[in-house]
Amino acid sequence: MGNTHSWRASRAVAGTLLAALGASVLTATAAGATSDDTYPGSEVYGFESAASIDAEGTDGLTGVSVAKTGADGLDAASGCYYAVASQNLDDAGYEYQMTRFGGYSNTFPEGGWFTSADFYLDTEVETGGTLNQFDWSVASNNTAGDHRRDFILHAQSAGEGSWTLGASNNAGFAAVDVAPLSGDTLTIDESGWYTVSHTFSDVDGVLSVDISVADAEGTVLKTWTKSNVKDVIGDTVGGNRYGWIVTNGFDALPVDNVLINAERPTGGCEPVVAESFDATCSADGGFAYTVTPLWTEGDRTFQVKNLGDGTGGTAETFYYEDGTTGAPGEIVPFATVAAGETATLELDNLEPGDYRVVSDGSTKIKKQYKFDFTVAAAEACTVPGSDVYGFETEASVESFGNVTPVKTGTAGIPAAAGCYYAVAGQNVDGDDYAYQFTRFGGYSNTFPEGGWFTSADFYLDTEVETGGTLNQFDWSVASNNTAGDHRRDFILHAQSAGEGSWTLGASNNAGFAAVDVAPLSGDTLTIDESGWYTVSHTFSDVDGVLSVDISVADAEGTVLKTWTKSNAKDVIGDTVGGNRYGWIVTNGFDALPVDNVLINAERPTDTCVPTVYFSDVPEGAKGFAAITWLHEQGIAAGYSDGTFRPTASVTRRSVAKMLYRFAGRPDFELPTESPFTDIEPGDNGYRAMVWLNEQEIATGYGDGSFRPKVTVSRRSMAKLLYRFAGRPAVEMPDTTPFTDVAAGDNGYRAMVFMVNEGIASGYTDGSFRPRQDMIRRQMAGFLYRFSSL
Repeated sequence: MGNTHSWRASRAVAGTLLAALGASVLTATAAGATSDDTYPGSEVYGFESAASIDAEGTDGLTGVSVAKTGADGLDAASGCYYAVASQNLDDAGYEYQMTRFGGYSNTFPEGGWFTSADFYLDTEVETGGTLNQFDWSVASNNTAGDHRRDFILHAQSAGEGSWTLGASNNAGFAAVDVAPLSGDTLTIDESGWYTVSHTFSDVDGVLSVDISVADAEGTVLKTWTKSNVKDVIGDTVGGNRYGWIVTNGFDALPVDNVLINAERPTGGCEPVVAESFDATCSADGGFAYTVTPLWTEGDRTFQVKNLGDGTGGTAETFYYEDGTTGAPGEIVPFATVAAGETATLELDNLEPGDYRVVSDGSTKIKKQYKFDFTVAAAEACTVPGSDVYGFETEASVESFGNVTPVKTGTAGIPAAAGCYYAVAGQNVDGDDYAYQFTRFGGYSNTFPEGGWFTSADFYLDTEVETGGTLNQFDWSVASNNTAGDHRRDFILHAQSAGEGSWTLGASNNAGFAAVDVAPLSGDTLTIDESGWYTVSHTFSDVDGVLSVDISVADAEGTVLKTWTKSNAKDVIGDTVGGNRYGWIVTNGFDALPVDNVLINAERPTDTCVPTVYFSDVPEGAKGFAAITWLHEQGIAAGYSDGTFRPTASVTRRSVAKMLYRFAGRPDFELPTESPFTDIEPGDNGYRAMVWLNEQEIATGYGDGSFRPKVTVSRRSMAKLLYRFAGRPAVEMPDTTPFTDVAAGDNGYRAMVFMVNEGIASGYTDGSFRPRQDMIRRQMAGFLYRFSSL
């Protein structure tokens, strides 16, 4: 709280001469470059705050001082301040006037990168009668993060009404009483701010750099293009190095708006920069008010007041700097600001209401230094809830979008818990992308005391089918900020090519690649046994900063690996609130099994307790699983007395109805007249029997009848299912697999198909019993096993 004063940053200590540059401070940080790809960032050094001055030259410009707009009759190029670079010669007093633009980089970005800097060129600059020069160099690195090449703008003037500018790749280090530039030059004959831009581009795989000069209106006056065939992008050329006033023969060279990959500021001097803060779930409201004094003498007193009902007088309350108040209507000082000293006034713990910050002085001064703001009450404070999505109910499935529930045992995979799990289909970053995610009951904006956690079970099949490519899915759990908006993702990556293993890793970024991906590297976990694995995200407060543990455990609960992710910018209660989503961001697998997605809840461990639907088919009865499945699929509902009658024979009408339902009750146009002599439109099963006939699965008898009440033999059922499957090719054995069916018998191919596909196995004595009636239990078993084809 209160006012804090700023300015003058100290200069960097010089170090060695440029001749020793390879070992100097300029290359010291390059030695710390990592093998990771780093790219030119985005920075603006406009000298409006001390942040633009950096003694190390990493996150600002070093070796310069700051001047206020209007000093010596010169306005800043933008804003209220600019920098001044003093004379700097190649001698023992040399000091670096440079910036690393936020840090060296080793990778050339797609689309290239650029810098610019504003220099004030005074055509009457004092030089003592000699031709003096400054050189502004922007350099590229190689792919190891070391120096590659400089691209230099040379500027000369003797203060006799003009400047001469040129460009090259070499600095001569001469600054005073230099030889005139020659060749391809530009003459400037009007004093003013000029913008020097360096644009680094990839032209047919080779680095090309445009060095341009523009006037204050943005008109480009001249461009020099520099390129060398040895500067191969991605081979000898990486990212950025520095921006450097290599040498400077002028006593006071004005500089402003040094930037990389950012929009150049254009606004004039604003004497006040202010913002207010509404109350949040973790903090009261307040304000921050930065004053740039444009007065030159004396101090000014500022007041802060609550406007009450807006009528003035005793309805207003004035604040001291410590947050206490005077008596109602009593005017008390908040802070005093001295001429020439930028100050930041701030106060928090303000109740909701309307406020004003204002300076004393004349009406004009008060208008110039007035800030009205409103502090709003906090919105509803929400914390992460407690939910489990085990896919046992329709509501559970609806809470996780675009997944399909399947019964335990489907495709040979038991549910991780309960009777159902979900399957997420392949989902890649394209036009048909579908969100496979949950909001865990709703987004929240408040980090709860003690933190929060999520987990989700994934079945990792080490022989998963991928078509021979390395595929990947990403499971992200994200945090919100205190406004309830997205803050950061914490992602588990999982890759497999179906060749006996999975590789898992963690990061904060999803690449949205899912099929034929590059292998994960670095800190990874290898899974070489198929099974259910639990991925947990635990969100904790560690010394006020968010820390997230991403863990993987096997089905027994043994933790196999934990990755910890944290960022100093993720401050609990400030930038970090509650939960956002759990999201399968991308999925390269056709059928990814998922179960027990939860937040702040105990993970279910119960096995499936099946529902008994029929009084004559208790749990454990022969065919129980198949009959239960048949009922749950809506293929057979049983009888009105609650029985299934598993040993009852199956009629042709019943088979037609079951196959029609199994096919999904396809829509088709019924004929105007029945195709059979013994059934009429409207008869029980009429649509199913006609559909079976039209699909040439069962065409009826030679006399035109269908004989719906005739029971179906095992031979006939084999033939019906073989036709239903589309009459596929069958690998025929050398000898019959049955003791009672000879090769060439009626239906022999269909019966072999049934055995080959595991639909029917025959009896223990080696017979198939083709003439035996099909019973309802066998029919259920046949369809249950057929469904897995």
